[in-house]
Amino acid sequence: MSPSHPKPSLAQAMSERMSIDGVTYKIASCREEREDAFRLIHDAYVKSGLMTPNKARMRVTPYHLLPTTDVFIAYHQGKVIYTLTLISDDQMGMPMEEVYGREVEQRRCATGAYFAEVSCLASRTGYFNRNRMFNVFVQLAALMVQSARENGVERLLVACSPRHARFYQCYLAFSQIGDQRVYGQVRNKPAVALEHDFAKLDQESYPLRDRIYAAPLRHWELYHQPMLREEAFYFSEVAGLCAEHFPLEAVS
Repeated sequence: MSPSHPKPSLAQAMSERMSIDGVTYKIASCREEREDAFRLIHDAYVKSGLMTPNKARMRVTPYHLLPTTDVFIAYHQGKVIYTLTLISDDQMGMPMEEVYGREVEQRRCATGAYFAEVSCLASRTGYFNRNRMFNVFVQLAALMVQSARENGVERLLVACSPRHARFYQCYLAFSQIGDQRVYGQVRNKPAVALEHDFAKLDQESYPLRDRIYAAPLRHWELYHQPMLREEAFYFSEVAGLCAEHFPLEAVS
């Protein structure tokens, strides 16, 4: 969409959401959508031994409440079936700095690039067959990558399990920037730090590149969808987060 075209009405936007084979892909924009995503993350993380269950049955971190964080969802027949979170580098930094602070800071100083961390990837196990769920992931990743670039992100970072690291490296050409370490945020499971440099990889080929960029999305589909202040307070209370853990003055 060119700058001369007016932004569509909400009704038009909702009717034109990116929908493929009955699955709709978007950036969560209301409390209900985020709740569904946070519950899916909670259940997937509990099942994988990455967290202990809580009464709210939601995984919410202080980073989720920041205005530069987006929660991406794929939903089918009213259910969120896949989600991931993109946390842009802000005054709080990024979660992976707990264990890869030196590596991240070195890159900030050396490149001046604007980073974002891919986090909280979760899917509804067994909802579709393996091939279809893989296609859902690819479409959701395409939305996330195009949104990141639209909002000025120059490099993606992730701290993930060694098993998932192989997937990121093979299919999305992430490169390893940190060795295997114990990661406290996921109950001391092992993690590996990876990086995807957009400028570098624009000049190279990798297995999912053509699918990630196959259909350029409209600008209004890629805008940040920050929480309102009231929503941030709600989720902070649900998750038992203390106010000093995040800068609510930064929330709209």
